[in-house]
This record gives sequence, structure tokens and C-alpha cells, in this order.
Amino acid sequence: MHLQFEAIFTLPVFIALYVVLRLLGKVGGSYIGARLSHSSTNVKSEIA
Repeated sequence: MHLQFEAIFTLPVFIALYVVLRLLGKVGGSYIGARLSHSSTNVKSEIA
């Protein structure tokens, strides 16, 4: 069993992709939830 250096260099790419997509999902879900529940403009502006 040998260490595969390619795997070490691809892991940060997947971690960064996961963080960005999770952030977009959280913010997007909050925004959509605020829009669907007809929240006040103050709430909508504090989400993003």
C-alpha cells in the first residue's frame, strides 16, 4: 500500500466545493423561506 499524492491534492478541492455549496444552500434556503413566508423587509435584508 503506497501513499497516493494525487488524492492529497484533490481533497482540498472537494472540501472547498463542499463549503461553497453548503453556504449557497443555507443562504438560498433562508432567502426562499423568507420570501415564501412573506417576512418583513428587515428580516430579508438581514439574511444575506
